[in-house]
Amino acid sequence: MISQFIRGKHRPGYDRKVYSNPDKCIVVNVDDPLFTKRKRLQKVYRHHTGYPGGLKEQNIKLVVEKNPEKIIINAVMGMLPKNSLRDDIVKKNLILIRGPYHNFHNVGLP
Repeated sequence: MISQFIRGKHRPGYDRKVYSNPDKCIVVNVDDPLFTKRKRLQKVYRHHTGYPGGLKEQNIKLVVEKNPEKIIINAVMGMLPKNSLRDDIVKKNLILIRGPYHNFHNVGLP
C-alpha cells in the first residue's frame, strides 16, 4: 500500500506517464519491524560489489541493529517499477520515523 500511495495511484487523475505531486507517506515505529520467528533467523540481505568474491551478506538481526530504515526502503523499492524515478520517489515521499510519534501533522496543507 505504501508504494501505491507514494506514486499517487490512489488519486482519481492518476496517469502512469506523469509523475505529479503524490502524497507523502509517514511510517512510524521503524526500529522494531514485525517478523515471524523463522524469518528473523533466516532472512538474509545480499549485495554484490561487482568484483570476484564480492558477495556481502547480512542477516536481519544485524540490519535491525544498525539501520532499521533499510528494511522498509528495500521492501518499498521492490514494489515500485524499476525505472529512473524510483529513487526520487522514495527519497521525496517516504518519511521514516523510529519512534511512535511524529511532528508531520500538517504535511500537505497549504
